[in-house]
Amino acid sequence: MRLFLSIDIDRSVLLKVEEIQKEIKQKVGFNWVPPENFHITLKFLDAFKKDQVEGLKILLGSIKLPSFKLSLEKLELFPTVSEPKVFIYSLGGDSERLEELHELIEKSCRTLGFAREKRKFHPHLTLARVKKLSEVKKVFSYLNKKCGLEFNVNSFCLMHSTLTPEGAQYSLIKEFKLHE
Repeated sequence: MRLFLSIDIDRSVLLKVEEIQKEIKQKVGFNWVPPENFHITLKFLDAFKKDQVEGLKILLGSIKLPSFKLSLEKLELFPTVSEPKVFIYSLGGDSERLEELHELIEKSCRTLGFAREKRKFHPHLTLARVKKLSEVKKVFSYLNKKCGLEFNVNSFCLMHSTLTPEGAQYSLIKEFKLHE
């Protein structure tokens, strides 16, 4: 099973992001993420065994953390402008609380034998994947423009990802509420 843990974004914020994406999409030939798949990934769990899901749900359900606020800050090419893989919104807001949530998730996953991600945690909202470097210059005028759309993080989700010829399809396994 391909699973991941994520944060969903308020619908009102997503509608604004979708408008921005539509505007840029007309000009740039990237592989655009469908708006229904927008999320902030906390951890990806590839090759997860079905019989481990219940244990993971118990561990994740024991995470105690208050709700917090994040914001979409600015459009960026990641990891670098010269060798981008994705076109993203960087995040602002309560990054310390987000990092704490990420660490608690990592700890829960290590309990089940999953290795810690080797790459540094860089939370973001992916709008598109870069397929041709020749298209990158078309987004330069959008880079680093402030956005500042704020949203509440009241929960995180355990999701199942199924790869299809049309792209990834996501389904919710369980939502974990944070404490008000």
